[in-house]
Amino acid sequence: MTTGEHLREVFTHKVRAYSAFACENAIKDCHDTLRVGEYQCNDPYALKLWAEIDALRERQARLK
Repeated sequence: MTTGEHLREVFTHKVRAYSAFACENAIKDCHDTLRVGEYQCNDPYALKLWAEIDALRERQARLK
């Protein structure tokens, strides 16, 4: 399992019970963190945040 796959699994599990509202707020928080931190796209923390965003978007899609 790659790091990306592992992060995807971790965050999918983490957000499995989030409401649509919680997902929306968490995505905003992740984007704010990326913007403020000015992370490079290959920075490990940026990769973690993008994995979390992906899991949150998937959760939102399931809720619709």
